[in-house]
Amino acid sequence: MISTYQIRNVLRVYGNDLRKKTMIHQEIGNEQKQSPDSVSISDEARNKEVLTRISDKIVMQITKNDYSEITK
Repeated sequence: MISTYQIRNVLRVYGNDLRKKTMIHQEIGNEQKQSPDSVSISDEARNKEVLTRISDKIVMQITKNDYSEITK
């Protein structure tokens, strides 16, 4: 005779396997989906953006230093 303990263990094992399989399928599905919000920019545009940011920071630092020297 099969006990309820054995039946519960078998169901628990099958349930765990099913959860693992569904999690794997979800992970695979998430990797295959690409976010619609992602933006791809060219290397040239990226370099231009970096140079713009750097030059803006330099200008801000220079003007900030000049302003602080004038107020002294």
